[in-house]
Amino acid sequence: MCNWLLEYLEQIEGHGDVVTRRWFLVAPADKLVEAAVLLEASGLGHWQLDEPGLSELLQASASGMGLGHSDDLFQMRELGDCLELGHRSVSVYEYSKWPRRIGPDFFDRLFRLGEEMDLSMWIWPVGQRESHTRLRSQRTRFEGARLEAVHKGKMVSPDVELAIEDATRLSEEVQRGVSRLYRVTITLAVYARTKSELERSRKNVDAFIRSNLGALRLLRYRQARGYHAMMPALRRGPGEMHLTDTGTMLRLFPFGPPDLDKREGALFGLDMRSRTPVIYDAWSPEAINPHMVVMARAGAGKSYLTSLRALREAQRGVRV
Repeated sequence: MCNWLLEYLEQIEGHGDVVTRRWFLVAPADKLVEAAVLLEASGLGHWQLDEPGLSELLQASASGMGLGHSDDLFQMRELGDCLELGHRSVSVYEYSKWPRRIGPDFFDRLFRLGEEMDLSMWIWPVGQRESHTRLRSQRTRFEGARLEAVHKGKMVSPDVELAIEDATRLSEEVQRGVSRLYRVTITLAVYARTKSELERSRKNVDAFIRSNLGALRLLRYRQARGYHAMMPALRRGPGEMHLTDTGTMLRLFPFGPPDLDKREGALFGLDMRSRTPVIYDAWSPEAINPHMVVMARAGAGKSYLTSLRALREAQRGVRV
């Protein structure tokens, strides 16, 4: 049994897709209850850290070693492009350029590079009145740039046309209440034990971001400030704030499968193991047949599930 377990652990350790993730939500005390309700409604489990757990989290954030691996704090020495943390080096970046479209596996593929990283997001909702004002201002500015180019007989930049299209779409979604705006700052820390390993990891991460039409900016001579912003202390990162919408925010959290927004069908419920939505189209040509068997003990909700499925299928245009 011990030999089999050892072989199994060695197999897992050598597997490139195994990733350890822990998500910590740091919010004002008066918002924790609201955040817990939203997480439960999304089917996500959660628990609140006690005082020892908070102390360990802060210590782990300061050391970059993760929970359960940092026993002693140390002196931090700041260089121009990195920090020396005693036993390792770290470079801190800000996410400076976003692609126009973000897929549901945006950060998931970044985490699967195999590099040792910490990622921190500072999120602040924008009020509806301010959202309307900002979107109106953006549309006016971009429309003015397009009219000026046409007046001078120049070609209108494709970036301007795309910006006008995005601003128009966001404005309509905000007015209908389908979406809202957020300010986001993303700070990324890349760790290594030697300077040569750090340089290799930095090139690997930067190449991946560029291949996805994004860009990172190294916080030169602001490494300590950027690293302090990654502590669980509600501090905004020193990088530029980006304005984004609800759909983009959903895709920044890799809680769901990569094909979450590509699947079609009716929502059946949540997978209790992965906490991801179960969406299935029984009438798809790829399905074997549209029949379904519901089995459960008395009072478990078979009739409710069947009625709910009939309602959701009717909303899709299926005759029930």
